[in-house]
Amino acid sequence: MKYAKYLLIVLVIMSGLSVTSQNLLVIYPTINASNFYSIEEQIIWQKAIDQYYKINSGKIDYKAISAQDRKMVDSLEMGYGPMTNGPG
Repeated sequence: MKYAKYLLIVLVIMSGLSVTSQNLLVIYPTINASNFYSIEEQIIWQKAIDQYYKINSGKIDYKAISAQDRKMVDSLEMGYGPMTNGPG
């Protein structure tokens, strides 16, 4: 019985040493554009933010705004724009 116990311990140790792990991928962050905007750009972003809130509250329909405005609202949803004031 004592022999079987030692044999089992040796087998567990040997199987533990033979196990290999996967190489983990390393994810590196990418730095986006800065959030420094001119007054003109801030006015455009503020309009997009206002439309975004109106769309979410149901006051206006997404399809009712112009293609350029839809592009700006979509940009907000993707995390672009003034993140301190946007829905980001």
